[in-house]
Amino acid sequence: MANYKRGPEIVATTDAMKQPATGGKSLASTFPSFCPPHLSSERWREAEKRRNAPDHIRKSRAARRLAHAGAMEPEGVSLSNQYEVRGAHNVTVPVILEIVDTLWAFRLLDWAPGDTLYLSYDAIREIIAQEQRRPADTWSLIPPRFASSCSPGELEDFRHGNPTPSKRQKQSVHQ
Repeated sequence: MANYKRGPEIVATTDAMKQPATGGKSLASTFPSFCPPHLSSERWREAEKRRNAPDHIRKSRAARRLAHAGAMEPEGVSLSNQYEVRGAHNVTVPVILEIVDTLWAFRLLDWAPGDTLYLSYDAIREIIAQEQRRPADTWSLIPPRFASSCSPGELEDFRHGNPTPSKRQKQSVHQ
């Protein structure tokens, strides 16, 4: 073994690997990216962006989904819904339990699951810390960006606490 000599092709390969990239197409880019067969590549990229979003955004989305799945009801949210949220929003089990506790405290202050559609998770926690009951009209709490995406009828329902989710919002809750 001491007299082992490398062949010229091995020497050329190791020398090439030591050199910086030439700026051409990388070998990795020639392979197709993994995408499950039931998703298009665009939907897969969107799902990846959701899973890798900043922490406060993932918590807000998880809170929204758990609230509409029953976390604000006395029966609670099912284990299967918790698993779905864990996978879809890349949050850990302790974070899910924290969100469920927060949503139940939010419900005890007379807030409804529909209120999670326009409030972020951080805003919900601030409301709980201040022990702020739900006002009769929540117009001052609805962000302008959310207000611009709703019809006047939907906004009226949100303001007075009896939201009827639009078709788009119903789909996002069940997906």
